[in-house]
Amino acid sequence: VCFVSFVSITLLIYLIKTRTPVHLRSYAIMLFLCVSFLCLPNRFVVFASRIISLGTDGILCVLYGPCHYFNCPPAICFCLYSLLLNGFTYYNIQMTASFSYRYYVLRHSSPSIRTTVVMNLIMATPTTI
Repeated sequence: VCFVSFVSITLLIYLIKTRTPVHLRSYAIMLFLCVSFLCLPNRFVVFASRIISLGTDGILCVLYGPCHYFNCPPAICFCLYSLLLNGFTYYNIQMTASFSYRYYVLRHSSPSIRTTVVMNLIMATPTTI
């Protein structure tokens, strides 16, 4: 399943880069960012972990998968898991922005590429904090 996902995402990135019409270039930037952040969870699938709630006492992070089997320090595995969650969050924000962009273009002219890039950087700020 991961191989099929990787191949289809690679094909989609290629099509976005080579087949996007000129008047949709700003939207292609949003699609490219969305697809590239979708690739992030596929790359970090080896850092499997589960967060278990201990009630009011805190949480427990159980690491398994290749990250655990290669004896990586737990701090590195946890940081990589945090990046995975960042990718999921940004992907959801980006999908919402893509729908909003399409609605905006129906009523107004298409924004410039620079405006689209700046807005995507602003949207990425909450997930990186």
